Amino acid sequence: MTSAVCDACSATINKGGGYAFYSSAQMMGMTVGNMFLCEACTSSMVNEKAFSKRFAPTAVSPGDMAAMREAMNAANAAGIAERCRAHGLSADEGKAKARELARLYWRDPQGGGEAIKKFWTSPAAKAAGSSQASAKSPRSRERRWWEFWK
Repeated sequence: MTSAVCDACSATINKGGGYAFYSSAQMMGMTVGNMFLCEACTSSMVNEKAFSKRFAPTAVSPGDMAAMREAMNAANAAGIAERCRAHGLSADEGKAKARELARLYWRDPQGGGEAIKKFWTSPAAKAAGSSQASAKSPRSRERRWWEFWK
């Protein structure tokens, strides 16, 4: 493998580059999961300003692809921030960890992909994330994400 594609903007990521995150965002009833991001998307989605925002899903017209991509990126940025906070990581620390995981992925795509998911969804992260979760149950949160796509 000599390159990858950014999961946010579809830009080419040359071998050895990129950032490996995990988005806990729900899209069409499924967790997004592992995401490989380019430098530009990482800078725009993973920063202290983005981490301080509270995400609110918005209605998007099914035919408006640009608005749909923007809404998906906002949901994924919130999902990435959630995973970073669950590990007690700032935006910069999260970027550093995602860069480390991306390097691992390039050395061993199969093992690296598994390591990305294992790290970002580890039990310690789930426990930390649950203390910061809203009063809503995970099931009601899934419905909220589902409504996002209506």
